[in-house]
Amino acid sequence: MLSILVGCATQYSDNEKAYALYQKGVDSFESGQIYSAQDYFNDAKSYVSSDTYLKIGTKSEYSEMTCVKRCTFTRNVSGNHVEYNPNYYLNEIKNEIYEQEKRKELAGKMENAPKLKVLMRLDDTDGDRILNADEKGILTVLVTNTGKSDAEQLTLKAKSSLSSIAFADSTQVIPVLQVGESKRLSYQVTNSLLSQSRKATIALYAEEKDGILEGDIKSSLSIRTSKYRTPKLTLKQKPSSKTVVAGDSTWQVFQLCNASSYPALNLRLSLTKLDVESVYSNIEQRDIHVIPAKECREVVAHFKPEVSLKQGYRLRTALVVNDNKTEVAHLRLGTRVDYSAMSDVEFIQVK
Repeated sequence: MLSILVGCATQYSDNEKAYALYQKGVDSFESGQIYSAQDYFNDAKSYVSSDTYLKIGTKSEYSEMTCVKRCTFTRNVSGNHVEYNPNYYLNEIKNEIYEQEKRKELAGKMENAPKLKVLMRLDDTDGDRILNADEKGILTVLVTNTGKSDAEQLTLKAKSSLSSIAFADSTQVIPVLQVGESKRLSYQVTNSLLSQSRKATIALYAEEKDGILEGDIKSSLSIRTSKYRTPKLTLKQKPSSKTVVAGDSTWQVFQLCNASSYPALNLRLSLTKLDVESVYSNIEQRDIHVIPAKECREVVAHFKPEVSLKQGYRLRTALVVNDNKTEVAHLRLGTRVDYSAMSDVEFIQVK
């Protein structure tokens, strides 16, 4: 019985000791003495380790002992429940120590901040540095750290002053850009079919992890955009093309030329089926990304003229050209059926 009483007394004694140390820790924490508070909270945890509600200020009252074969008594315990959170405060102290160290580090970094030198260039599809409607390009960025400390988690975000210009991935991150180091970045840019002819600005915004950069954090590049214009295309047969014989599968080489003063973009080619057997009719180069102004692209057409066509007949088969907006050309091949290549063939009937 004596051991039971001693155990109960020890429990409440530990609570009292833990709470007394905890309260000293709270007072120290609130007065800004975080290292003293840290010691008090750790000492308190040696008595009660978890955050909880403690019963303190206890008073025990025992009834008279009654003995009939064995002795019994009753015990009434009273006291107050108080909040006890040493682990919460220790975590707050840990965060505060981290923030203090960080502020010291940033103070030193502000005196020797990283500084960026940024060069930008836009390369478009046809090389004229004008971003036409439905044209794609590459924004190349060369960024150099000319400051006195490394730039960490350097975020570079590209934006345009026009809604028609979009970036495939407008944000890129350099984990660390050391002093004197340069990095080359590429941003894919597209101008929509709704583009208008005007001046535009592409801006590059820089942000460092700690928000510390010396000098400008914005770099700009002036460009020009152009509205959609239907290209003027022509088709010419190359002199070296093969002779066409009705009923024979053949192919011919043509020059598809852009007579416009602006590029023809994103072209899709196909052949009509007039005067040819459709199963043999196709174009080798079905997609042409760009034909710059005043330039040509070679096109190879495969077809088999219908066997009934006569000497000198001009095929009605046409090359159809579409871009991402409309049909831009319907150009007849202009090929004539020619049997002259067969003039040296002699047919002899066997009896």
